[in-house]
Amino acid sequence: MKRLVDLTESCCRWPVGPAPAIGQTQDQLWCAAPRAPGDLFCPEHMKRGCPGRKVRPENVRARNLVTIKLALMRLGSRGMTAETAHQNRPIPAARARAAAFGAAVAPKMGEISPIQPEGPARTGFEGGAEPVQTEGKYSDPIPTDGLRPIEPINSAGLAPTTPSTTGPIFEWVDPASLLVNETYQRDLSERSVKLIRRIIEGWNWTKFKPPVCSLGDHGLEVIDGQHTAIAAATHPHVAQIPVMIVETETVQDRASAFIGQNTTRLGITKMQLHRAAVAAGDEDALTIEQVCQRSGVRLLMAKPHRWKVGDSVAVQAVGALIDRRGAMGARKVMELLVRADAAPVTQAGLKAVEMILFDPEYADADQDHLHEAIRTMGEAAEREAATFAAAHRVALWKALGIVWFRKCRKQRKAA
Repeated sequence: MKRLVDLTESCCRWPVGPAPAIGQTQDQLWCAAPRAPGDLFCPEHMKRGCPGRKVRPENVRARNLVTIKLALMRLGSRGMTAETAHQNRPIPAARARAAAFGAAVAPKMGEISPIQPEGPARTGFEGGAEPVQTEGKYSDPIPTDGLRPIEPINSAGLAPTTPSTTGPIFEWVDPASLLVNETYQRDLSERSVKLIRRIIEGWNWTKFKPPVCSLGDHGLEVIDGQHTAIAAATHPHVAQIPVMIVETETVQDRASAFIGQNTTRLGITKMQLHRAAVAAGDEDALTIEQVCQRSGVRLLMAKPHRWKVGDSVAVQAVGALIDRRGAMGARKVMELLVRADAAPVTQAGLKAVEMILFDPEYADADQDHLHEAIRTMGEAAEREAATFAAAHRVALWKALGIVWFRKCRKQRKAA
């Protein structure tokens, strides 16, 4: 029998002994007998807790894949594959069978220990020690095709805290067994329900992020990820999900963890999502890239220290322009702004030029010389547009278009 903080990956999670007093869950004792990978309990308690449970082939395949990846990680060599690892290291036969995904039972974590690299390692993660690179960088060259290694930043002047709890553990659980503490968690709004429905309809394990949970007085409480957990509990083909379990003692600790999970992270920008969509081969994102390249507009990931002609971060505005005017119409608008030396190409500028080029009310504008009027006015046009917008209560982009239209030449009407 062991306490929660003393449990390892292979320990049975069946509670034994008397129930602890309220607020003293850290004193709860657990069976701690050996258990098979993927099971919550030892064979004896599995019979009691999960009668008639059958191991599905897809679960075995998934567990074997995780085992192989963990083994390769511990080799400590970036260039070693599963095949070369088997040839050069004494890998047990059980894991060799698992590498071919044909094993009926996943190899035990203990079988990985013979291939652990020599040298310093750190503990605190389930499954044993994890190798740490302590001197220099990897010997193998780092690929340069858009990849960069994770490297520490300059920590001068920082005072890192010492973790007050042990590292997290991971478990596969029935999502319907998880709890939400309404003391600090929000209730489901209409937006929440819509989000959950989208997750259910587009369920994909490659997009899955394990909910963060902690053991409370009545079971595992979700600290972060309740929408994912509810979607999994609703999905007809998802019986269990992996969750990350962290150690807390009180509701206040769990509420503090909830705040940390939702504040200490950076939001994903529209440009980051666009870059990811381009890498994934999304047709709309690729169309945006092509139109920008042919018109001379450069989409940047973030605002630079100094803008250059054609720079832009208005990827959403470009996409909307293509939807309204098509690729050729959008290209015409963007090329005009580049010819006008726009730095940057903004959402307001795109919509203002679009209005002048396509709105019949402004059809007498000399489009061949419009870029000259925009270049001549420069930043003064934005100041004048801001004044006009405030005085006439119109959108800034429309005011900007009117200012430019008044400045540009007009076509002579036929007699």
